[in-house]
Amino acid sequence: MSESSTPSAVIVTLNIVPALEERVVDWLLSRDDGGFTSRPAHGHSSRHDLLSAAEQVSGRQRRLEFEIELQ
Repeated sequence: MSESSTPSAVIVTLNIVPALEERVVDWLLSRDDGGFTSRPAHGHSSRHDLLSAAEQVSGRQRRLEFEIELQ
């Protein structure tokens, strides 16, 4: 099989707030084109107006990261 006829895949990364976890997991599980990986993550931003007081002190915001491989 030549390189030009090999299907190429891309990795799509989603970073979401924890409140959306169940909805995103349900949506990803309903897809027929493969699986995904999830893990805890932290978001960092200079936009302090988007952070709670506790997040401003810690310098990070809880997130979940999903990786999906798509053809």
